[in-house]
Amino acid sequence: MNRPTPKLAQLDASPATASLDRVRYLVGVDGGGTGTRVRLSERSGRIMGHGESGPSALGQGVEQAWRRWILARWRSVWASRAPT
Repeated sequence: MNRPTPKLAQLDASPATASLDRVRYLVGVDGGGTGTRVRLSERSGRIMGHGESGPSALGQGVEQAWRRWILARWRSVWASRAPT
């Protein structure tokens, strides 16, 4: 069953989500055995940057996973600063 995913702005303003009003950016991470992908977007959903690095599966070691995640994150930030 495919249900539409609500945008962050459409979520209820309950006490648990009330602090989300201060959120400006979102970071999504997909880490695994073949690679790590990070996407940086505005709260509205506009994609600002995308970065990739090598494998970050925890089975390959926590230190490597963090190193690859950080590298992909910085690449996404750098991409968001590139002129369009």
